[in-house]
Amino acid sequence: MNSRLLYSAALSIFVACSSGCTTGFRNGQACKQKMIETYPTGSPELSYELPQASIHGRRVVVEATYQGPLKKPETGIFARKTADYPAAVECTFNGENMETFRWLSPKKLATAYANPDEKESDNKVEDQ
Repeated sequence: MNSRLLYSAALSIFVACSSGCTTGFRNGQACKQKMIETYPTGSPELSYELPQASIHGRRVVVEATYQGPLKKPETGIFARKTADYPAAVECTFNGENMETFRWLSPKKLATAYANPDEKESDNKVEDQ
């Protein structure tokens, strides 16, 4: 009788702990998928890292890199012609529902997908 109680308590603790981990994982994958969908076609291929999620997956950041030409060309025998540039998105969730999505870098995507509140505050600064 005591072993049944112990097993059921251990199982319920395991289920409670692992459900929070799965939410963070699912939210990370949803954020990464949105990043893939909104990345312009014809742009250099992204190399992704694992999504970073906060507790319970409420805030998720997905980082990636892409290769592009060097802004200042190097000279010499071992000169590189390309460099890795960062790309990142941030998503916020309520449970498993995505509330916000925005690009953090590169700058051209960050301005295209900025939050409406940020665009309004930028316009107020420019008007002054």
